[in-house]
Amino acid sequence: MGLVDAGELVELASGVDSFYLSGRGSMSEALLEDLDEARTSARETRTRSQFDVGGDRFWVAGGALNRYPYRLEHAHGLIGLTTSASLTTVHVQPSAAFIHAVGIVQALQWFMDVAELLLGRASWKASSIDVFMDSHGWGIDSADRGNFVCRAKQRVTYEDEDTLRTLVFGTRRAGVMARIYDESEKSRKKGTDWWPSVWGDAYTPGERGDPCRVSGGPTCAAAVADRLAGRCSRAIA
Repeated sequence: MGLVDAGELVELASGVDSFYLSGRGSMSEALLEDLDEARTSARETRTRSQFDVGGDRFWVAGGALNRYPYRLEHAHGLIGLTTSASLTTVHVQPSAAFIHAVGIVQALQWFMDVAELLLGRASWKASSIDVFMDSHGWGIDSADRGNFVCRAKQRVTYEDEDTLRTLVFGTRRAGVMARIYDESEKSRKKGTDWWPSVWGDAYTPGERGDPCRVSGGPTCAAAVADRLAGRCSRAIA
């Protein structure tokens, strides 16, 4: 990581980049029948099945969402549902684009409203949170990897020839994890070309190098969830 003077480093954006929710509610027999029918159709036709929830159109996929057998897809993100007693009833994954478009509180509120149309009143908890900070003027340089010192026992680097693309330290399982990486390179690969509109006028392409992102979780999950709980109409543990 190239070392820079404080005056050369410009913060472009910061906040919550991902927030996964889990909730417990009740799945009715009628809902299960509708989901089974939609999933069977998706598997037979190899095409997602339309599934309307209130005034919003979702799509049921033939596959699962991790360990959740029912996968509902929307432009705003994903919802997983299950009847298993060993898992929460619903798992929610808002997309990063939706979070940054409307804000984390409105994004969570929208998904909780939709899920409770299906399940009735649910109890919610944060299952995973990542916070981030994008900056301009802090270049990534393989020669500087030794300048980074951390208390984590694990440190992983990802390089493209002589360019250091990502530095990861810690693990989620251990409870401490953070990443420092070239956000513009990631955006090019994923096609998320809307980031410059989030960065605004502070982003000056070509003048300060590529934007660099520092992101981490889930050690801050409890603190972030507690802060957001007071801004949502439902409690988040």
